[in-house]
Amino acid sequence: MSHANQGAPGNNNKVWPVVLLVWLCIMGLTAGLVYSLKTFGPYLLRRDQSQASWHLVEEAWGIWGVRGTGPQARKAAAARAEALFREAAEQSPNNGRYRLNIARMLMEQDRLEEAFDEAERALPISKVDNPMLYSTLANLSVELKRWESAEKYARVGTEIDPKDPDNFQLLAQSLFEQGKPEEAVKVWTHRIENFPATPDQRALAAGYATRAGRFEAAVGWFQVPAEVGQLRADQWLLYAVAQAGNGDLDGAARSLSRFNQDSGRDTH
Repeated sequence: MSHANQGAPGNNNKVWPVVLLVWLCIMGLTAGLVYSLKTFGPYLLRRDQSQASWHLVEEAWGIWGVRGTGPQARKAAAARAEALFREAAEQSPNNGRYRLNIARMLMEQDRLEEAFDEAERALPISKVDNPMLYSTLANLSVELKRWESAEKYARVGTEIDPKDPDNFQLLAQSLFEQGKPEEAVKVWTHRIENFPATPDQRALAAGYATRAGRFEAAVGWFQVPAEVGQLRADQWLLYAVAQAGNGDLDGAARSLSRFNQDSGRDTH
């Protein structure tokens, strides 16, 4: 009995270092776990949110990809895709592409004011060299007749992507509408001479030039659509004005006759 009591303190002395070591290990693991959560937790959360957003975007484009052909079917698909893009944007608020996608779906629903606002919200969170963003803003500005805004965004678009003809066309339109015909004619000339241009695009440029009194340029741009018979009645009248202004009275008479014919004014 006396021997057993004498051995107990010695055993306790051996246990305490083990307990202390275990306690230190637990504290070390706890501190490491806390540090890891603080360091990598936000990253893991963002990664999960990014993955969830990506799946929403994929679903939205899937809906848009199988849309119907009629205008109502397009608007319905755009509305469903818009809701998913909005959810993705809420989960990833610093992703400018999601905001731009919302704007594109709003455009498909003819909600242009809202589309413009969403596209502008994408500006500060997008790459500065995103040509699609500036092209979208320029196009919306033209549709909304915000000519100064159209000029600003289209001009940036031409600088970022000088191979995209659309921004040159939007820039030229905005310049004409602001009473800047000299630069507008230069921009339209660059657009038509350096990129493929349909008869409709040539006629559009010619109509602007005629209204601005730039008859020589207008006659040149009207020529191709006139030859292939792709001018509307009002465009034949503008062509006649341009020809007369450029000194071609015979040509103006022929174009005026075509205007009367196509508009139902020719009674003969």
